[in-house]
Amino acid sequence: WNITADSQVGSWIVDWGGDGEYTVADLDYIMITDYDYDDGGYHPDERTEYLTWIMAFDAAAATPVEGDVLTIEGPHLASPDDQFNFSSRKIVASQARQDLNRIRVVPNPYLANARWESNEGERRIQFVNLPGQCTIRIYTLAGELIRTLRHDNGTGAENWDMVSEAGRGIASGVYLYNVESEVGSFTEKFAVIK
Repeated sequence: WNITADSQVGSWIVDWGGDGEYTVADLDYIMITDYDYDDGGYHPDERTEYLTWIMAFDAAAATPVEGDVLTIEGPHLASPDDQFNFSSRKIVASQARQDLNRIRVVPNPYLANARWESNEGERRIQFVNLPGQCTIRIYTLAGELIRTLRHDNGTGAENWDMVSEAGRGIASGVYLYNVESEVGSFTEKFAVIK
């Protein structure tokens, strides 16, 4: 009986033991549906979208007998009368453009022997305070494109292994990076000292 809707619902017993009775020791289980009781006109396999509970008692428990009452309490579920309000922080383009000035490379300068990476032999810098989606391009001071990174992981940070598009580690020196996003672009320098 669905006491919230005050209506009888369809329920089924799966008789794994094949003895024609509900027996806890046989691991028989109970299927409770979310459609009105119909005197057995539908089998749960035909209307699986209406299954709400499938359960079995512990094999050590006593088998329920006629007259026993089992009460199942679940979380409050949404009803047609429920109302929800949603809000989000509005992205203001002028503020987002201003936030581009917070983008940094860490560490800067990168010192090969400083060991800020967590794994032996790893070389890595990180771009931080990035917009949610952007493209990062790294150049030499002569304007040669070294690497293009696509940032869309939503973290505000993007790691770079300091390897060029050609698969070679970059040399010591000063590099430019440019961050392009839908709210604007930002360009700055970082240094690598080996």
